[in-house]
Amino acid sequence: KGVEEDDWADAFLAYFPNKNLSVVVAYAMLGDIAKATDIGQTGDAGKDQRGLYLQIQANF
Repeated sequence: KGVEEDDWADAFLAYFPNKNLSVVVAYAMLGDIAKATDIGQTGDAGKDQRGLYLQIQANF
């Protein structure tokens, strides 16, 4: 039996108001990654992984 993992999803949005500025935002919902009991750990390690990403870039 292998290590079980949940399904995942992500979403990205990029906005370019002009040639010198860009804004990127992303959200990832990864669920449980390598359930803690499967890798011999206790607690919430690897559970309900999710994150937000934001990048603002300006060129002069």
